[in-house]
Amino acid sequence: MKCFVTGGSGFVGSNLISMLIKEKAEVLAMARSEESAQIIRELGATPVSVDMTDTERLAKDLQGCSVIFHLASATDFHKGYDYTYQINVKGTEDLIDAAKKAKVPKFIFVSTAAILLRGKPVYDADESLTFSSLPKGTYCKTKVLAEEVVLKNNSSEFETIIIRPPLVWGNGSAVKFMIEACKEKKMAWFNHGQYKIPVSHVKNLCHGIILASQKGKAGEMYYIIDKEHVVFRKFLIDILDTQGIEPPKKNMSKGMAIALAKTMAMFWKILRKKGTPPLSVELIHMQGTEYTIVDKKARRELGYEDIVSYTEGLEELKAAL
Repeated sequence: MKCFVTGGSGFVGSNLISMLIKEKAEVLAMARSEESAQIIRELGATPVSVDMTDTERLAKDLQGCSVIFHLASATDFHKGYDYTYQINVKGTEDLIDAAKKAKVPKFIFVSTAAILLRGKPVYDADESLTFSSLPKGTYCKTKVLAEEVVLKNNSSEFETIIIRPPLVWGNGSAVKFMIEACKEKKMAWFNHGQYKIPVSHVKNLCHGIILASQKGKAGEMYYIIDKEHVVFRKFLIDILDTQGIEPPKKNMSKGMAIALAKTMAMFWKILRKKGTPPLSVELIHMQGTEYTIVDKKARRELGYEDIVSYTEGLEELKAAL
């Protein structure tokens, strides 16, 4: 199998490439910088440096590919809607345009389960749950719009499938930033962290993504999550324990955190401060809202099962110290 990966030098992308290489796939991966290209080479894949908007040239690089794994996205919550839209929505449109020109038959789009989070708890969500309006946050809104682009382009000649992962953990993940924040005493609990969330170990997620490319039904979406949901407080304490770090002692209500984030955003804008505020409303909703997911569809249709248990994931983090 010859495939193309975007976001290949990132956390999930690099793990996906490693797994694909182990399965003897020929992997090409988008590289936006020499640093990214070097990471991709070290993983055993071939870097492709091309402007995504140059669909004619990109189509030439995609010749002979049987599947595209589109993982790249803009995740900076403070760069504004136009920037995020260009990458998450327009970038997806351009890649699909090039893929169709190259006659690539399958397109796997990695979205996010965070599009469910709109300020209120959500319980037992599955792929049938829909909303009549877009989420307010820039990241989640553009992810929903990109999903619409992907599904609109599904056909018998160009099969599209969507994967929605929740918080992805493992060595080198977003969890790393939580660890650093705790080291520097800059992290606080929202509502004492006493809320349940789904998580996906990166190896489980990549396993599910590959299964979707092999067994997924065209025009469908799948949640790929670990077998057990976690209580966020216990989850973070367990991870910090693998690194010998004490958990946060500060706590604030979610409502207070949102008010503080709005005030910070206004303060940054008025004073034209450099950098970004340490809090954003969207990030608070994503990290501080209780929600649960039912993943029976992926387990039934894809044959998905966890390949890394919760305990094994923690041991991996401990070994990487």
